[in-house]
Amino acid sequence: PSMFPLRRQPSGQTSHGIITHRPRNFIGARTPLKSFYKGNTENSKQPTRTAVASLDWDAMDEDDDAYDPYDDVQNENRKFHKIGDEGILWAPESAKTATESEMLSQPSTVKEIVRMPLFPLNGVYIPGNTEVLNIYELKYRKMYNDILHNGSKRFAVAMINNGRITEYGTVLHIDNIQDVAEQTNDQIKYRVTHTVGDRCRVIRILNADALEDNEKYLQVEVEVLQDKDYNEDVDIVHKDMITYTNECFAIFVELQGRLNETVRFNPGVVNEFNVDREGLWKAISLWKAYMTQITMQEEKKLQANIASIVKRHFVRQGRPIGNEAMRVNFDDLPPAVQHRLNVETRRFQRDVDSLLAGPYPFQRLVEHNSYAERLQLFRYQIQYALDRLSTIEDLKIVLRARHMRGVDPRGDPRVRKRKRRRKKPKEDDDDKDR
Repeated sequence: PSMFPLRRQPSGQTSHGIITHRPRNFIGARTPLKSFYKGNTENSKQPTRTAVASLDWDAMDEDDDAYDPYDDVQNENRKFHKIGDEGILWAPESAKTATESEMLSQPSTVKEIVRMPLFPLNGVYIPGNTEVLNIYELKYRKMYNDILHNGSKRFAVAMINNGRITEYGTVLHIDNIQDVAEQTNDQIKYRVTHTVGDRCRVIRILNADALEDNEKYLQVEVEVLQDKDYNEDVDIVHKDMITYTNECFAIFVELQGRLNETVRFNPGVVNEFNVDREGLWKAISLWKAYMTQITMQEEKKLQANIASIVKRHFVRQGRPIGNEAMRVNFDDLPPAVQHRLNVETRRFQRDVDSLLAGPYPFQRLVEHNSYAERLQLFRYQIQYALDRLSTIEDLKIVLRARHMRGVDPRGDPRVRKRKRRRKKPKEDDDDKDR
């Protein structure tokens, strides 16, 4: 993906149609959006078409050492493209023993330093959102009782994974709390509505042993943060980037409709989408909801594949099962079946990571300490998804063109589709007599 306008087509031969080869530094450049286009304005009317057919591959291969602006873009985007928990900042072990002064950030980003409870959760909570939590564990029932008793009505949340807590999180403010123990037979004690406030950074864990204790909840000292560029007029400084990101999203929604994606945005949401300072977190929240639906779709595929593998195993054992739900202990399955299930699970995680779905891409957005850095990363996430859909559309166009020329869509140009011979209608006896 590129924010640079495509170079004007040089004189000479150009490749038309299907790509036969790529230059060494090709990174999938696409026709630029109208806000960044410097060339012919007629081409900017079709911003979603790929620029493959207009590039002169031979001219670009002549001088591999020549400066190419796309190399800079590729290097810039490489720092944004991280898979899984790569690059996530986890609260260091030193946070369990460090003094407050040893863990302080830059003073310009800190609004206040405060001691508060920490609620480690599996997700990422975006500032400005409204979140509802059901509280059933005994230690968190006690945490809410203590919060209401001291009148603070706020606590920190951070993502937890394999016993590790992320260094950056957010502050949740309690808006409404309902005691639903009687209605739920004490399965759930409180149903609480929160507003997600500022970002925060864990600088000291006061009772690290509480993470594995069922009676005590974590107490931490956190920095409540503000962006480094909070006093800058970022809407003017980054006007081009804001316009570009908004247009990327609009084209993405349009492309979803053309491809008839199963999970897609309502076209009307384009008018509400804006990544300026006031609307960036709201836009991120909208994108997070979309990625959550994508993840759920992949989970359904995983569950269907697992069910199919288990059913085939029982059929081979002479114990066919129907569509009714049944419990199967993983340890009771043969090693070969366990291996196949593990492969499917790893494939699911790989697919989710390759889509930049899951919680980690949004955790990286929370970690950034400036609006400009956060906007660049969010722009990359949208551009990455747009390029994925554009590639799917390109492949469909190529396959359709090959099919229309009579080439087998499986790829071998020597295999021609056999034309179906029209059968002659059978003649009746009356026709023979005539």
